[in-house]
Amino acid sequence: MAKIADLAAELQLMVPMAGPAQLQKSLLEAVRMFMTETQVFTDRCEVFPQTGVYEYLVDPPRCQFIVSIRGVFVNGEPVSYWTRDGHEPVVCVSMDLKESDCMMVDYAWSVADTDCEVPDRIRQDPNYWWTVQNGALRMMHRMFGSTVVSPQRAGDADMEWQNGVGNAKGRKIMGFSNSRPIMHRSRNRGRGMRWP
Repeated sequence: MAKIADLAAELQLMVPMAGPAQLQKSLLEAVRMFMTETQVFTDRCEVFPQTGVYEYLVDPPRCQFIVSIRGVFVNGEPVSYWTRDGHEPVVCVSMDLKESDCMMVDYAWSVADTDCEVPDRIRQDPNYWWTVQNGALRMMHRMFGSTVVSPQRAGDADMEWQNGVGNAKGRKIMGFSNSRPIMHRSRNRGRGMRWP
C-alpha cells in the first residue's frame, strides 16, 4: 500500500507547476470523495456485547473513517432493527444481547488522513485511478489563487470524475464488469428510454 505522498508523484507529471502540498491535498480529498461516494471499500469489525447495553461504539482501525454502516450481525444472523447515530460511529440495536454473543458490524470506509495508506486497489484498478486523478485535477484547476487554475480543464476533469464514479457504483451495485450501461433517448418522440 502507498501513502498519498507516494501517489502524488505521478499526478505531478500531469500538473508540473503544482506544488507538493497542493498535489497531496487535492489527491487526499479525491481519494476520500471517491471512497465515500462509491462505498466500494468495506470491512467488518467485532463489537463486544454486554447485557443490558443497546448502544455500541464501532471502533475501526486507526486509518479507517466509517462512511456508512452496511449491516449488523449477531451470531452470524443479520439484525433487522438497528440504527446508527448520525454523528458518531455508534450502532444502536433493539435486542437483548449477552456477553457470549458474537456481534459483527459491516461498514464502508474511507482513508482518514495523509499518513494513512491508500488501498492498493485504487492504484491498481485503472478505472479507479483515472477517476481519482481527475477528482484531484478538478479541485486543483479550481483553487483560488493557484497558478494551475483552468475552468476548461476543471470542466473536463469533472466530467471524467462523474463518469468514473458512476461506473464504479455500477460495477459494485449491479455487477457490471467495466462500466454501467448508457441509456439513450429513443427515437419514438421521447416516449421512454432504450438500451444502446
